[in-house]
Amino acid sequence: MNCDYKNTVFKQEDLITILVGRSDIVSEIKSTYKKLQTYIARSFADWLQNNNFINALPGLIAPDSVSQECFNWLIAKIITTAEV
Repeated sequence: MNCDYKNTVFKQEDLITILVGRSDIVSEIKSTYKKLQTYIARSFADWLQNNNFINALPGLIAPDSVSQECFNWLIAKIITTAEV
């Protein structure tokens, strides 16, 4: 298996789709290869330090109030993933 994850490009929209659409994503990440776990955790940690990323998230979620309430849940899931 090729483990070259550094050449993978994710758009923020893709990240949100994965996090929202896969309720078990954190446990899935925890059960994968250690090298991939480390890569994902570091990437998420880096994104959390990027104000442009954080500021863009609300604009990537549907504008209705129910969807916007998901923002804090989404940030919590990103934090949890960064700590894998």
